[in-house]
Amino acid sequence: MINVLGLRYKKIDICVNDCFLYYDEQSKNLTACPVCGESHYEPRNMSAIRQKDVPRKSLWYLPITPRLQRLYMSRKTAEHMTWHLKCHEDADEVIHPAGSEAWKHFDETHPTFADEPRNVRLGLCTDGFNPFGCSTMPYSCCPVFLTVYNLPLELCMKSKHIFLTMIIVGPKSPGKNIDVMLRPLIDELKDLWTNGVETYDSFRQQNFIMKAALLWTISDFSGYGMLSGWSTHGKLSCPYCMENTKAFQLQYGRKTSFFYCHHQFLPPKHPFRRDKKNFYLNRFEKSRPPHPRLDGTLMEERVNQLPDIVFGQPLRQKHSIAGFGVFHNWVKRSIFWELPYWKDLLIRHNIDVMHCEKNFLDNIKNTVMDDKGCTKDNTNARLDLQLYCNRSELELIPQDDGTARKPNASYVLSREQRALICQWLKELRFPDGYASNIARCVNMQELRLFGMKSHDCHLPTQLQQEQPTVTQPPLADDQFTGDDATMEEVAEEHNLEAKLEAEYAVLDPELDAQLEEKLSRAVPKTGRGMDKGDDALADPSQRKVLSLNRRGTFSHESWPEEKKRVAWENFQVAKRGVRPTPLESYLLTHTTRRPDALEDAPPAWKCHAPEPKSEAQQMPCTRETGLTNAQGSELIQIPNPILTKSVLIP
Repeated sequence: MINVLGLRYKKIDICVNDCFLYYDEQSKNLTACPVCGESHYEPRNMSAIRQKDVPRKSLWYLPITPRLQRLYMSRKTAEHMTWHLKCHEDADEVIHPAGSEAWKHFDETHPTFADEPRNVRLGLCTDGFNPFGCSTMPYSCCPVFLTVYNLPLELCMKSKHIFLTMIIVGPKSPGKNIDVMLRPLIDELKDLWTNGVETYDSFRQQNFIMKAALLWTISDFSGYGMLSGWSTHGKLSCPYCMENTKAFQLQYGRKTSFFYCHHQFLPPKHPFRRDKKNFYLNRFEKSRPPHPRLDGTLMEERVNQLPDIVFGQPLRQKHSIAGFGVFHNWVKRSIFWELPYWKDLLIRHNIDVMHCEKNFLDNIKNTVMDDKGCTKDNTNARLDLQLYCNRSELELIPQDDGTARKPNASYVLSREQRALICQWLKELRFPDGYASNIARCVNMQELRLFGMKSHDCHLPTQLQQEQPTVTQPPLADDQFTGDDATMEEVAEEHNLEAKLEAEYAVLDPELDAQLEEKLSRAVPKTGRGMDKGDDALADPSQRKVLSLNRRGTFSHESWPEEKKRVAWENFQVAKRGVRPTPLESYLLTHTTRRPDALEDAPPAWKCHAPEPKSEAQQMPCTRETGLTNAQGSELIQIPNPILTKSVLIP
């Protein structure tokens, strides 16, 4: 049945050190890796009479060409594949990646490709996870997904239109060696761009040559380094500033800090530039914002000058490029530069908002609630504070026994306030399907929050925009003794980030420019109220929020792949009893139900149609909750974000 549906897959052997792929016909017959010399197969059992050679490591690859052809076998889906042409009619708002600057620039650069609206635009996403659902067993499995952006926004985010193309098994993350595994996919993408494939369009009832192009990749910050080849660690970790960064290493914390780097984005006469007391001690900012990022042609020239490296985990530390960490952060020439059109893209690698939001909220939450071991306000931060800032009230106080006491900052909640917040979250309830059980993240004994998933971190931001009075914690004005200005500045930046995330649903160019200016003012303002080590944007994984606003205008990024990956991960964890392999589980979900793409296919392709839903089952998931907040207001009609929102739902 799988073969009839066109879901064939290839099992490709790979070196156990991730340095060589037994991909072509000649390499398949090799018994040892030509790079590191490791054996291709497991040692044989000499007692067995007949035994088949078992490869030591393999990956599974699902070709994308037949599945792209299947999209045109349905009349409805084939009609929707040209829907992206309508996005160009509305010039005021961007509701789909087809209306973004990156899409339009690609059409202008490659008019021959754009003349055929049935050509497919793709986006790639990858992220590692533990398929065993056990944190004590370190294991990383990296699925690679492709999303079809030709379809409308409500369809391209559906699970059936997000294709699993590759499964990279662990136990370790591939790191920069991911280029070795991506070789089959890149070869197929190059063939789809150069030659295309003859495809039957059931809507127009004619054959045409279908081509495909990869517009960008989407990943977290660590995945950005794996895919782009620019390391996201160290002083030069910012992939936008590159060698023009002003980051420095803390003397006691020994971490890279971007403290005070945000002031270069402020207007020339902004008072924060001349403030020598509340920010960096005895320093005022004169420099202008960094130069615009290099265009694709100049970037390609730099990448082509990089020497060839030898992939493989045992050789990772022996083949660093000269000048690494000082003049550049390149670790390799990414395999994506083999695509003929890669240099013409405005945005090649994207950082998803979901991870930015979680990192930002975790750092703020842990610091404000003074979570031991997780807070940014630690002893090393206070020692660095004495070197870089003028805040004597936050410096360590020496004690008679030779130790030092850390005075509480104005933004740290007291034990009573933390108890109120934890109790409020413990009793908070939502309609079915709206959110997970946040009470599981509350530890009343230690008065801390732990184990919050990405959706749990997104929920406070979403509710703050829709129900601001309902989601306010039960802290009265007389109970709060901290610095009101500091907390207002933190809240201002948090609200701006929430507006930035909400803006990805529908982008307004004028609103985008205003929001960019507000972000440039709010980020340095937060550092004024917090000490040097507490700045939640002091490391690159949180600082990238400054670039999200502009990238949204370029590509209107939508991240359905994260939702797909999490759902697939949950499916794996739930089947611990007799769990199928990752590939079998994916094929199972795509063959045991009727795909909409096959509704006009021949009878041999059809499956049994599901029973129609009742009228009650089709109603939106909203109801009266019967809950009240601290002010006595009843919580009513909270909409289900999965039904009403199409962004940022992991």
